[in-house]
Amino acid sequence: MTKRLLLLIPALWVFAFAGIDAAYGQSITGVVTDQSSLAPLPSARVVLEGTSRGVLTSTSGQFELRNLPPGSYQLNISYIGYRSESIPVEVKEGAETKVNVEMKLEGLSLDEVVISAQLLGQTKAINQQLNSDALVNVVSSDKIKELPDVNAAEAIGRLPGISVNRTGGEANQVVVRGLSPELTSVTINGVRVPSTSATDRSVNLSMISPELLSSIEVYKSPTADMDGDAIGGIVNLGVFRAMDEPQLIARAYGGYNGLDNELSNYKASINGSSRFLKKKFGVIAKANIERINRSSESNSSSWDSNFGDERWPLTGTSFQDNINFLERAGGNLQLDYQYKSGYVVAQGFFSQRNSDLTQLSNDYSNSATVTHNPRHSQSSTSTLQTLLSGKQKVSLFEIDWVLARNRVVDDNPYDVGMVFQQFDGINLTGFFFSPDEMLAQRNFNYDKAWLQRYSFEPSKTTQTNYTGSLDIKMDFNLGKKLGGFLKFGGKYRYDDRIREQDFKHQPWYYLDAQVRSTAVANWPGPLTVGGSTGNHIMLSNFFDSEDRLPIWGSSYFIAPMINRQTVDDWHTYQQGELLLQYDQEHQRYDLTETVKAGYVMAKIKYGNWLSIIPGVRLEYSDNRYHGYISSLDVNGAAGSIRDTTTYQQYGELLPSVHIKIKPLKWFDVRMSAVKTLARPNFNMITPRARLDITNGRVFRGNPALKYAEAWNYDASVSLFSGKWGLLTVGGFYKHFDNYFTRTERVMSAEEALSLGYPGAVYDVDEDYINFDNSIVYGLEADLQTSLKMLPKPFNGVVLSLNATRLWSQTYVPLFNKVTRYDPVLRRNVVDFEKSYIELNKTTLPDQVEWISNISLGYDYKGFSSRVSLIYQSSYLKSFSTAAELSGEVYTRRYVASFLRFDASVSQKLGKHLMLMASFANFANAKEVEYQYLPQYVRSDNRYGMTIDLGIQYKY
Repeated sequence: MTKRLLLLIPALWVFAFAGIDAAYGQSITGVVTDQSSLAPLPSARVVLEGTSRGVLTSTSGQFELRNLPPGSYQLNISYIGYRSESIPVEVKEGAETKVNVEMKLEGLSLDEVVISAQLLGQTKAINQQLNSDALVNVVSSDKIKELPDVNAAEAIGRLPGISVNRTGGEANQVVVRGLSPELTSVTINGVRVPSTSATDRSVNLSMISPELLSSIEVYKSPTADMDGDAIGGIVNLGVFRAMDEPQLIARAYGGYNGLDNELSNYKASINGSSRFLKKKFGVIAKANIERINRSSESNSSSWDSNFGDERWPLTGTSFQDNINFLERAGGNLQLDYQYKSGYVVAQGFFSQRNSDLTQLSNDYSNSATVTHNPRHSQSSTSTLQTLLSGKQKVSLFEIDWVLARNRVVDDNPYDVGMVFQQFDGINLTGFFFSPDEMLAQRNFNYDKAWLQRYSFEPSKTTQTNYTGSLDIKMDFNLGKKLGGFLKFGGKYRYDDRIREQDFKHQPWYYLDAQVRSTAVANWPGPLTVGGSTGNHIMLSNFFDSEDRLPIWGSSYFIAPMINRQTVDDWHTYQQGELLLQYDQEHQRYDLTETVKAGYVMAKIKYGNWLSIIPGVRLEYSDNRYHGYISSLDVNGAAGSIRDTTTYQQYGELLPSVHIKIKPLKWFDVRMSAVKTLARPNFNMITPRARLDITNGRVFRGNPALKYAEAWNYDASVSLFSGKWGLLTVGGFYKHFDNYFTRTERVMSAEEALSLGYPGAVYDVDEDYINFDNSIVYGLEADLQTSLKMLPKPFNGVVLSLNATRLWSQTYVPLFNKVTRYDPVLRRNVVDFEKSYIELNKTTLPDQVEWISNISLGYDYKGFSSRVSLIYQSSYLKSFSTAAELSGEVYTRRYVASFLRFDASVSQKLGKHLMLMASFANFANAKEVEYQYLPQYVRSDNRYGMTIDLGIQYKY
């Protein structure tokens, strides 16, 4: 069936082009814009009075009503927040009638001619949300420009039901309705973005600047014409086609970093669009560049959880100073050609994030050792999408097609670290119960501190997706009240992914005199040697003074301050002595995944009060996974390595239904039931294994792992008006089977032999299993309103507020090991017949219980201001599957609650210029993780606030 579908796609594509500029009957076309700004109004409803025939305007405000008999019509145009318009139209035989509509904001007095960007952005988002066939939340183009968000993940995190994972002081992944980032599909203009992770299917959205985007849409309950592997939902990053009127926007900022108290940040962007040749040919060009100081100061600790509910002592603590500069750069070039019966679009989209991180740290352990770890790493994450798409009208049919290539590269070309150990670095006086107690016993005797190890760990993950899709839509009308459309199509996606690494190290400085002698000879200057052997390479070679580097003001410190340049210099002169880390070779893999999909769906609409969208989608996967099974030791002196390839083929039928009931003009009810799926992460499914023969341990993926299936149920009610805005309250319930998670267990010799391993009993420290009956459910409330009905100057207030409460249930698989006495071996052995895995109930990792976003804006004439907050309650981050049932709760790690405040202000200067300022994290929110209880802090990262001052030119 799938092969026939693929053969049908190019045939229909040729048929589509055969109809270019063909006659297709009378039509009414036009553009709907805001009267004051002439900005296009997407998702405006255009209806022929007295019928069910109607369309929504496109992202550029355009509409078309086709196949109309000649005659007189009354055209009704409505847009929430604007005064409705009713326009008489005369349609002549064989002619295209053009009607351009300029709409005025409801409640706007006659002497007011300006609508604020905040209010326009809110109004556009409301209309797109209300008029969408699918359940969607929207960040409109105008709202993107108003928010002080540094990347796409930060902007998405302001929507209801969405939390974010943070690293390096920025959001980088989105968690939709409590489901981990890898369960959400990310697309650009509807085309899948490959995963940026080496191990899972998540996308690092911090690589994408909001300056490149025209809209952000989050589909929480997809329709049958959308990808089915989206249990969490679909995040679509949109780039619109060029508008009718020329536009140029240029921005430039300079910025301040509060942690380092320096003016080193900058960013700039330019956005231009125009149409030529009687507006048939359109061009959009966007570009951005920025550099941000994302330095941080951190404390990390580990605790002895074996004390249970008694007070836990420290097993170690660490202090880090991280100097991290991020660079983002990107561009989008889009060309389109509009003709009588359709259009063609060619687009190239590129975005990249670079990081340059140098780190100094002191790691304290309860063995009295202080370890010094200077490190320098550079990384780059980028996405490049090239796309050719079009829409063609042929008789009664509307045909959409897409050909696209999307490539993501996560490259870490430079990662150099050195390890120095300082023996007797701490006075042991018993248990330590806080970092302060351990730090107070620090010794500064560096004649017992010398070089232990040096490593170089570059890695690279590349994935390229090739996509072809065809969608065919036919409108139908059965009388004045009953109408809708029939839509069907197919998609083919081919994913090619490779994970490369070249981990090397020199671990013998503290044991091998010849290695030390070679290092001394390679160094261009003198090196002090000493220590217990008389020829250790001493720590004192790598710092200029014993001064302390303060952390968090003066609360903590790092001592001594190792010269950061030393790490690079050491690598320059010593890299020829590096040895391959053979015990890491199993982490390499490559794979190809093919997804073939076909669907059929319909929209059945009765009047303006009922619409039903049933549909079914078939997705068939044909996948190949290639990995390595290695028993090599770290030096490659013992063991072996072999490669292996596994295959998976499966198909899944994914039905869906969406219902929208609108009994009143200002009230609607939505319900949906959708089946979706999720494929296991790459580290779970690839046939890789590491056998530690000496210690009897195994780390492995599970190529027999199944994909997860989920049923998603949604219900919501919306109250809306042009005066008061939009209030939406809804609930959802997701139930999924074959969910996958990590486990730890014991493997029998018989199982080991069946997998091609040496016959022995192993402790499996990494494995993956499926299980059923995981659920997540929740409530969402979203209010978007303004006070424009009030007299001046109070009519400039714009308010957005949303809150989400989430619940979930999943399981921790714990291996219950039962032993028996073996009289032959004269010792206890594992009784595999009686041992079993028990599922211990818990919440989903990454699932936040409470999420809230508040944004309060005020506009008066040319002045605009906004204050916003983001709140996320604490949530479970990870847990250990090695613990006994009674002790598992003590291994749970959580991310602490997070409250962040941002603000922005702007002032227009004449017609073209605007001054801007944004204040991010001005309350100095920090990122904290803890284990079991908040008092057992595992990590505490502080970044400080940033201030950006800028200027905008708009034409």
